[in-house]
Amino acid sequence: MLEGTTPSKPPKKKFTPLQLLFFKVPLFNPDPWLNAPARGLAWIWTKPAFLLLIAFFSGSFLLGIHHRGELLQMEGLFWQSQGMALLLPFALLAMLVVTLHELAHALTLKQYGGIVPDAGLLFMCLMPAAYTNTSDSYCLVKRRQRVLVIGAGILCQLLVGAVAFWLWYLATDNSSLKGLSFLLLVASLFTVTININPMAKFDGYYLAVAATGINNLRGRSFLLWGNWLRGKSSEERRGDREILAVYAPFCLLYLFLVFGGLFRWLFYWILDNIPITVLFLLVAWAIYYFFPHFSDREAS
Repeated sequence: MLEGTTPSKPPKKKFTPLQLLFFKVPLFNPDPWLNAPARGLAWIWTKPAFLLLIAFFSGSFLLGIHHRGELLQMEGLFWQSQGMALLLPFALLAMLVVTLHELAHALTLKQYGGIVPDAGLLFMCLMPAAYTNTSDSYCLVKRRQRVLVIGAGILCQLLVGAVAFWLWYLATDNSSLKGLSFLLLVASLFTVTININPMAKFDGYYLAVAATGINNLRGRSFLLWGNWLRGKSSEERRGDREILAVYAPFCLLYLFLVFGGLFRWLFYWILDNIPITVLFLLVAWAIYYFFPHFSDREAS
């Protein structure tokens, strides 16, 4: 289970604005309350239920492709008529989808005898959503169970999206249900698109780790290429080497495009909107954070 892992470095005891992009606030221990729902919903993790779910997804997808023109037209009309007013209801629905997603993780882990020690709120870019601690899934012996615990959240998001699509399809035109279900469909597809990406450390990444059995997939892939570039041999198994060799270039390209674009936008935004005083404070903070010896001398 611990193969390929290394002890984590202790975090710096210094504040960084990047901490505001992602942080968690534990609130309570949900484990005692999850036992009864997990037992009552045990039928969900059976083969007939899985086949029924696949059939439901397939029918929803085919019907959605058939009505894609109407969906795209409604999207355009929504933006024209509502504009920025859509952001708040969209954010609330996305929070609802993420909350159900986390509950699916927790119930699946309980189904296989795991423990969910804490739950609370996570903040991404100061946007709140629920989270559950399902790290106990790493203790599950069967790889299939670990894959299902991680994949349950994605399946839940897809299920919410499929149900939202059928509500949209069956609702009468110009009704509030028509608009709300469409917005819920968009929120589900948006969150699952972000979450399923294996290049970012969300569920898609941990699903790839569980499916391949390669712990620390990103770190080991970069280490493999680093050893090759330095002319060193690798101790990775042959089958793992092939996966690691393919993963690293795609991951590097993803990081370059996403974070390169983000920093480029942030740089020009700072130049246009932030006064010179605030920019000076940011530079002072950077010196304090990235030069520990300088800050240690100041403290002494």
